[in-house]
Amino acid sequence: GVMAIEPRAPDALAFALGRALAAAPAETAVKIGMLATARLVPPIAAAVAGRPVVFDPVLGATQGGVLFDGAP
Repeated sequence: GVMAIEPRAPDALAFALGRALAAAPAETAVKIGMLATARLVPPIAAAVAGRPVVFDPVLGATQGGVLFDGAP
């Protein structure tokens, strides 16, 4: 199971996504799973704009722990 999470800073995530997606064709789908904080939503939304997106949300751990810090 999940032992710990360490969310990236939004600006670091934006940079990493930009670099990763720059090498992928625009029609490449992006799968989004666990988002640890609501602050990560804007950089992700900006990075995937115009691309196909698959949402596979994860809000809680199998053992009952909370993995999202914010309002659902």
